[in-house]
Amino acid sequence: MDNAIGLAIDFKMPVHFYFSNSPGRCKKAQTASSYKDLAEESDGQQFLFNNVTGISRMGSITTASLDGLTTIAVGESSAFRNKRSIDKEYTIPIDESINKLIVTVTVTSGSITTVQLQNHLGRPVPKTDHLAMGCVWVVDKPHPGKWNLVVPNDVGTHSFKVTASSVSNINFEHYFVHQVRGTGVEVPVDYPLQGGSNFVP
Repeated sequence: MDNAIGLAIDFKMPVHFYFSNSPGRCKKAQTASSYKDLAEESDGQQFLFNNVTGISRMGSITTASLDGLTTIAVGESSAFRNKRSIDKEYTIPIDESINKLIVTVTVTSGSITTVQLQNHLGRPVPKTDHLAMGCVWVVDKPHPGKWNLVVPNDVGTHSFKVTASSVSNINFEHYFVHQVRGTGVEVPVDYPLQGGSNFVP
């Protein structure tokens, strides 16, 4: 497990698991803590579908993961039913660099059919698929602007995660090297403050 998590983090590769409620020996695989731990530690997700057909439509998520996914919003709420029936609304900022948007909502009670993802114009976006206890949207080239995830008051306890891939994956990393005097040879250094002073960043 540690090795798998380490590799996922080193290569910046989230690990996703797809499960189905269809009959079979593996139908309870989603309850195994090892799947949950690996997905969470690598910034991936678990998707539980009502049938195997839903799994076949998730190729776009796998493709986006290979390009590099970044979590841009995550949250959860306990049951918040009240007499005023106030819906819960989450803002999702979208800029022009986002190539693919993935929004996943999981509920433990209530109906998922009333949950809406609204685009920059406030119009509902059709769900890509329904999960066993939630739903997922996969949107290609979302229009820049303020998007909203609206969860009606009667849904109750829920969680959500928003990830995105970018057309311009800009990764910033740094390291230090020690330049061997008189040779021009550079040697990587993990702790530049421990040792000589001739360091080149």
